[in-house]
Amino acid sequence: MRNDTPSRILVVDDDPRLCELLDDVLSEEGYGVVTATSGQAALALAAKTRPDIVLLDVVMSGMDGVVTLGKLREQSY
Repeated sequence: MRNDTPSRILVVDDDPRLCELLDDVLSEEGYGVVTATSGQAALALAAKTRPDIVLLDVVMSGMDGVVTLGKLREQSY
């Protein structure tokens, strides 16, 4: 059985231009996209949107991608 609901993708990068670019490209391909420019924002968005896929920058100021990933896994969304 095919699922016609587009995958929800959370894009996390501290460069807002890259978030915007990925949002444009992925949305054009039919994905539902939300973006965050920090680890903290990503955690809040993930709790609300429950993404299917997370594209996560590893090197970010503040909470880096590795810590963010660990916290996302702890949320067990």
